[in-house]
Amino acid sequence: MSSKFWNRGLIAVALVVLLLLSALNMHLKAKSNDCQASLPSEVGVKALSPHKYQLAYVYFGEDKTFLCVTDADGQSEPKVIASFSRPQFISNIVWSNNGQKIAYIVDSGFDDAVVTKAALWVYDFKSMIFWQISSDSTTLAFDPAWSPNDKYLAYSARNELQDFDIYVADISTGKTMFSAGNTGVSDVEPSWWDNNLIGFTVLPENGISSFGRIQIP
Repeated sequence: MSSKFWNRGLIAVALVVLLLLSALNMHLKAKSNDCQASLPSEVGVKALSPHKYQLAYVYFGEDKTFLCVTDADGQSEPKVIASFSRPQFISNIVWSNNGQKIAYIVDSGFDDAVVTKAALWVYDFKSMIFWQISSDSTTLAFDPAWSPNDKYLAYSARNELQDFDIYVADISTGKTMFSAGNTGVSDVEPSWWDNNLIGFTVLPENGISSFGRIQIP
């Protein structure tokens, strides 16, 4: 009696496990299918990893925007990294130099089709987590740029004074350390010269653009 009871119990457990695996498989396939693009017009921003093994791209679904990653040769199924309800969309994707992280801009505020709010996010492929980098005091982030050692992320963002400033974030903490601090001008297009020096374009309200730089302590 006990042997039959245990056999029936094991069969029941096995059936439950098979059902769960089947459901999980269907879920994963559904998530992957969110990234399938049948028309070139459905694919937005895209970026090839530094080693050219992977491709990150934006796919526009019916009511959502998806951030997807796939092998550059197209042999593997695409994976969904993040999804956003319309009208939110991703306007920029930048890989870290070691190919282990991506930085991307999520546009979420609009005024007559003009972007008024955009946040900088980072996704870590190893830990499979993502977090917001841009400060809550900034409303419009863009131009993300990784330091050569991938420890820092520079970006331009509009501050409380409605000027654009250059900010530098520490990736290990996810917090913005400091900014260029220029007032009355807009600082954009950060570019790393080395792990401690950043160059950028200075755009005055009236006048000719010039070049500035930040030294990281």
